[in-house]
Amino acid sequence: GKMRSIRSVSTFNNNMTGTIPSSLFKLTDIYSLNIGNNQLSGTIPTELGLLTKLQILDLSNNNFSGSIPDEIENITTFFLLSLLQNQLTGVIPKSLAHSSNLRVLDLSSNRLIGNVPLEFKMLGDLQILNVYNNDLTGEVNILCPLTENNLDSIGADCGGISPEVFCQCCNFCCDREDFCSFV
Repeated sequence: GKMRSIRSVSTFNNNMTGTIPSSLFKLTDIYSLNIGNNQLSGTIPTELGLLTKLQILDLSNNNFSGSIPDEIENITTFFLLSLLQNQLTGVIPKSLAHSSNLRVLDLSSNRLIGNVPLEFKMLGDLQILNVYNNDLTGEVNILCPLTENNLDSIGADCGGISPEVFCQCCNFCCDREDFCSFV
């Protein structure tokens, strides 16, 4: 029908509750979906992977739980992906590195575990990466060479006496008590 021609949907800060409406996944030509700053909950549906033209996805400041769906690997057109301030668990999908145009990736303030994927060093256009206030471990130093290109800001749990993440090029660090500061 005619709905397929919709290119952008924004319900930012609309006090929406419930789950993501399944009708959104019929909008296969959509390039921007901003449903941040609501009270949506449940898991991020696997059908998100049907929106293969998405460039901007903002699901920030909601109550989504569960892991970031593997089907997100079907979307290689991301410019901005913001999932901050939810209750997401599991690991960061390394398939996000397939979005070669990715400029902003904000996964901060969730419950993600594991490492920042090594594959992220392929994101040559990345400008902002925020992964602070999670339960990540390991090193973010693999991304330091990107700071010589476009990467302007990296935020991670790299502060305090015993940082959870090691990052020599981060310019925003949080400690285990979630006290954050620019460095």
